[in-house]
Amino acid sequence: MTVIDVKPSASLSDDVQDILRLAQKLARKQKASMGDRHVLFALLKQTRLFSYQDALLKNAGTSAQKLLGWYSLEAPQYANANAPFTALESTSGKIETEHLLLALCQSPDPLVQAVFKQANLTSNSILQSAKITQDKNVPRLVLYALREMIEVVVVVLFLVIVIKQGIGEFRLIPSESMVPTLQVGDRIVVEKVTHWLGRKPHRGDVLVFYPPVPEAILKHDPWSEFLRLTGFSGILYGKDSRIDIAFIKRVIGLPGDTVDVRPGRGVYVNGQKLNEPYVNEIANTCTFIYQCGPTQVPPHSYYMMGDNRNHSADSRYWGYMAEDHIIGRAVFRFFPIDSRFGVLKAPDYK
Repeated sequence: MTVIDVKPSASLSDDVQDILRLAQKLARKQKASMGDRHVLFALLKQTRLFSYQDALLKNAGTSAQKLLGWYSLEAPQYANANAPFTALESTSGKIETEHLLLALCQSPDPLVQAVFKQANLTSNSILQSAKITQDKNVPRLVLYALREMIEVVVVVLFLVIVIKQGIGEFRLIPSESMVPTLQVGDRIVVEKVTHWLGRKPHRGDVLVFYPPVPEAILKHDPWSEFLRLTGFSGILYGKDSRIDIAFIKRVIGLPGDTVDVRPGRGVYVNGQKLNEPYVNEIANTCTFIYQCGPTQVPPHSYYMMGDNRNHSADSRYWGYMAEDHIIGRAVFRFFPIDSRFGVLKAPDYK
């Protein structure tokens, strides 16, 4: 009898290497030398739907779930029992999962014996199962690969949604409404963390938000909602698709502020003229396109304006922006890499 080398070896299949690594990890966690019960537990934990181990156990008349159940029931009873690592008598050929099962069939460990007895697993049933499983190898591999692919896609989508909805996203500037601060074609980082942490927009913040009347502009079918949620809309569709339309403007009026846009003179908030070094030119329109004079911003709303005042469709045209339309705050310009590369600094109105 020769003791199997638990280090990666050409004589061990990938499945067996994974099982033995997990068994070693479990043994180290328990501050014990690796024993048969560790190998059995690792084998069962490594067994996944449509995998070779899964097919092997099912063709033997049991399953990993059943064996784990019996293992859990029996383990406390044999907590202090001796748990040797069973040697494998193998002088040639690759060692597969069935060889581990065959070796465990001969284990002196009472916990392993109890589990195998409950499952009625014998050397003959394991050998017969291995032959059946190998004959049906191709369909099993296809199903296992399909399952793995689905799992990867689900995990990736979950991470994409978490990052996009909770941390931030990239956006492309499609228009000249924020010139000179942002040029057409600029790429920016839009952060969302501070919004979820309760930070309210400040005057001067550059916000990305959905149009003020999204129900009349954006599509709300399940596919469009999914694309907005994941951020894939920009990859699959153009800006005219009405799937993910977003505006970018600067916060001028906060909830409760009185805003007065005076043509040719500038913007007054609460009676004080704003010092706005970021604008391209002074606005030649009124507070609203058909109304001059002061207006008070309602609760949970903001008065938004583009820096390119006479080439921006902003609150002067469509009114206030509701707080629940905010996507995030533009904080960094990462492309193109030129003199404007870097953090979008907030203005100092003092």
